[in-house]
Amino acid sequence: MNETYNYCHVVGSTDVGRKRSANEDSMGSAITQNGLVSVVCDGMGGHVGGATASKIAIATILENLNNVYYNDPRIAIGESIDKANKAILQKTLEQPELTGMGSTCVLLLVRDGKVYIGHVGDSRIYLVRSKRIVQLTKDHSYVQMLVDYGQITKEEAEHHPRKNEITNALGIRNMSPATVADDAIIPEAGDCFVLCSDGLSGMVSDETICKIISRQFEMNAQERIDRLVALANENGGVDNITIQLVEFPISP
Repeated sequence: MNETYNYCHVVGSTDVGRKRSANEDSMGSAITQNGLVSVVCDGMGGHVGGATASKIAIATILENLNNVYYNDPRIAIGESIDKANKAILQKTLEQPELTGMGSTCVLLLVRDGKVYIGHVGDSRIYLVRSKRIVQLTKDHSYVQMLVDYGQITKEEAEHHPRKNEITNALGIRNMSPATVADDAIIPEAGDCFVLCSDGLSGMVSDETICKIISRQFEMNAQERIDRLVALANENGGVDNITIQLVEFPISP
């Protein structure tokens, strides 16, 4: 894989928030033989278990993408996430006190100038393009199921008492395979892909995320990310907050 990625860059930040004693989120990015990868995981199952699960997920995914070349980037995403699930389950066999730990996962892969995405759980990937925001992933959650069935609106879902219940995660025996987007996205100059845990999306509205990420001429990438983390904390910071921004200053 000799591709250079001078047309895009990745910045990230993770913060414990205002209410939690420990940070169970993890993030990672690297240039691998399958392309440039960005990944965010939100662990659960007690602060030791959650942090362990999310770290295992990141390490397993990056290692797999470094070591095994896939002709199809979508299969690379699906198999890497599946291996992360198996690695978490294996760890609970070795350390039964960690039983019940798990993690969400959002993964973005840039290859040959195209963007591929996959996810498990309710961490999200957004695309901010021309001052508009689109949520590219659909939460694997109880409230999203209610939205799909037309029982509640997307707005009602944001404030639903069961909004934190997820229906799929790494670390469960019967994990459904990751949802991997069928189509690659062709990035345009100025595109920003935002990967985040629900510590951001549950605290800061999509509209506000869009406004801050779009301030490309006033703030650099790290400043925009740091501003979003600060806002999530100002709004309550009830969960760990993790954000990675994959930005395309020029088109590939």
